[in-house]
Amino acid sequence: MSIINYTAIRQLRREEPVPYKLLLLADEQMQAIERYIKQCDIYVIESGDKAIAVYAFYPVNGYTAEIKAIAVDEVYQNQGIGKRMLNQAESVAQEKGFRELIIGTPTIAQKQIAIYQKAGFELFDVKKDFFITHYSEPIFEDGTQLKDMAMLRKQLTIMQILPASPADYPELVKVWEASVRATHHFVPEEDIVYFRTLVPQYFDAVNLCVIRHGDKISGFLGTGDQEVQMLFLHPDWRGKGLGKFFIEFAIKECGVTKVEANEQNAQAVGFYERMGFKVIGRAELDYTGRPYPLLFMELNEK
Repeated sequence: MSIINYTAIRQLRREEPVPYKLLLLADEQMQAIERYIKQCDIYVIESGDKAIAVYAFYPVNGYTAEIKAIAVDEVYQNQGIGKRMLNQAESVAQEKGFRELIIGTPTIAQKQIAIYQKAGFELFDVKKDFFITHYSEPIFEDGTQLKDMAMLRKQLTIMQILPASPADYPELVKVWEASVRATHHFVPEEDIVYFRTLVPQYFDAVNLCVIRHGDKISGFLGTGDQEVQMLFLHPDWRGKGLGKFFIEFAIKECGVTKVEANEQNAQAVGFYERMGFKVIGRAELDYTGRPYPLLFMELNEK
């Protein structure tokens, strides 16, 4: 196993070469890949200038999207990269308004089926003789010829940003605390307790909105004076596109051009930089006089 530093998942531009070598790990015949690849959006993770993971995203219709192929370079497997790709594909489908995401795999691939089921997919169909009908030559896995394809699906909730109300405040505090504990490891317990008493005071001072999944709040955004003044996600919903969804909303609908981030929270700083913000200033102390340096960031209009 190789431990790597790799980039965020990104969509390939149409003029960029498709990483067929990787795709052939998931779909063994080029002829089969060529049947669908031109209708797909291709997403990759790269290490240096090399693609080490890929998936092909295909819109079946206005309701359903499909992961046509997903693969991780054998050298970099068992590091959670495949799970990241699945989560990101789900976020892409949600952002585009699809209501379900489907994926197929050979019925004998029980390990892969178990991985998809753990990610929330459910078996809903078996395509009999799929690998015999759609492939020009027999395909074998561990000495067994592939015949049938298992189809799995996951029902999606369309992300929708809604206004918050005072009745939401107790739950928002819980989301705030869970988020801080997951991301602000530099903040000691006594300061978390202190800040927790202050947080509700700020809710009425901002334009506050939330994203819900079911009856639970998964994240919230507070804006004012063209600035993101608070953005916190429940840890269960990190890495699933909510932060990007909130910031795009803040920029387009709230006229946001500024944000502040704790310098010690490198993940947040990197996220805002990827969203187009750049550092224009710094303060050694936060607004309570504590030693949590703040970075002042501004939208980089190109």
